[in-house]
Amino acid sequence: MGAGMGVWIDSREAVVVDAETERAGEAGGIRRITTDLERQLRLSSGRRAETSYGPQTAPSDDMRETSSRENLRGFFDEVAAALRDARSIFIFGPGEAKGEFRKRLERDGLGGRIDGVETAGRLSERQIAAKVREHFRPRDRNGEGGNTMRSEKTRSGMHALDGRPTAQKKSAMLRRLVTEFPTGPATAAVAVDFPRDGERVVSREYAFRVSAEAQGHVEVSIDDGAWRPCRQAAGHWWCDWSGYGAGAHTVFARVTVHKRRRILSERRDFSVEFA
Repeated sequence: MGAGMGVWIDSREAVVVDAETERAGEAGGIRRITTDLERQLRLSSGRRAETSYGPQTAPSDDMRETSSRENLRGFFDEVAAALRDARSIFIFGPGEAKGEFRKRLERDGLGGRIDGVETAGRLSERQIAAKVREHFRPRDRNGEGGNTMRSEKTRSGMHALDGRPTAQKKSAMLRRLVTEFPTGPATAAVAVDFPRDGERVVSREYAFRVSAEAQGHVEVSIDDGAWRPCRQAAGHWWCDWSGYGAGAHTVFARVTVHKRRRILSERRDFSVEFA
């Protein structure tokens, strides 16, 4: 899985950059994806009509709108597939396309991987690659590198002026993440029953089933995304899932007891394959 990937996107094309591959100077670090409309415009550029009369009929507004929506949906599918292996995703670009694409990733359960969304005008591939490398540039021991952050010192410590977390807050967040996602063996107090490990899901809608011996609040996290609450029925816990895409997926379950103590299940790997 790639450490970090960025995508510049508008309604006609996207440029996907793998920060690690680009930084290493390896081939394949940049991929350009265009919509069908953009491909048609490029193919037809410079061509003249075969007659001087022009078209006698034109598609209706409804037909054009439907075609445009389907074209954009297929375009987002292709871009999302290119980002499927990223741990962190940085989205930037002009207009509303970046926000619509963010919503698409959130519907696919990838919202937890989004590392930032910014407005940016039209850039060259070199400028796009440089911006992604800078966004994911590792920090050194002095905290330099990566995204710059303005902060101020108060009695309670350092506080970011632009709303982003300071280094101290990030450290606390990482400690909490390690607590919630331990690397050692998970307890049997909570477990994902279905899907089973390696199972293939072929339906458009699915319900995860979780068993929890401990009494508490049960949630699941799909593809390292945000935790989703489960409902209790028939002696198990359930979480409904829809709007997902084909490919490899993972799911964790956790139960929260005594308000703050969280017990995590083993990771369950499965795949989605539509007929």
